[in-house]
Amino acid sequence: MGLVSCQTQVPHTVSTPDTPSGPSTGQVGEILSFTTGGASCSQGHPLEYRFDWGDGTYSSWSSTPTASHSWTAAGTYQVKAQARCSLDRSVVSSWSSGKSVTIAAASKLQILNYQLLPYDNPFMPWVIRGYAKNVSGKTLRYAEVRGQFYDANNVLLCTWLDNVTDLAPDIVWEFNIYCICTDVCNRVHHATVTVGFCW
Repeated sequence: MGLVSCQTQVPHTVSTPDTPSGPSTGQVGEILSFTTGGASCSQGHPLEYRFDWGDGTYSSWSSTPTASHSWTAAGTYQVKAQARCSLDRSVVSSWSSGKSVTIAAASKLQILNYQLLPYDNPFMPWVIRGYAKNVSGKTLRYAEVRGQFYDANNVLLCTWLDNVTDLAPDIVWEFNIYCICTDVCNRVHHATVTVGFCW
């Protein structure tokens, strides 16, 4: 009497890839890169990956688990990844959990450089002097930069600003932000500059 062998065929599946890793914030038009991985094929075949950018678009399938994208509108998006078998492309994984990415509106004014300098005036002994460029593509009727003055322990002492009107596209503006808080000026150690209102 012969023996009949019975073999159970292992289902052909691809496991869910890892949540994409990459930056959590960016600006409209900025190219951001994301990476995934962690998926496997039950048959040991190589894999391909793609990304769902959360804005109705997808990356192309690729054997590289990294892709880049830029968004055209501000908002918060969920970036997800999916994997498939590169030999039997009908075998596709579930989507990964989402990586939250917050995209802000592109800045209309670009800070090129700045430095904190002593200023020979007892009522405003410090000045932040620097340069900013209109990158909005149109004339800015009003634009401002804000200077934050800190002590050595990184405690914010005061904030002042400088502004300009009718700044043409691609024009570089020299700004001067004076520290006028005389009661705290002797504690100023360093400063930062941020873009304020622009229209």
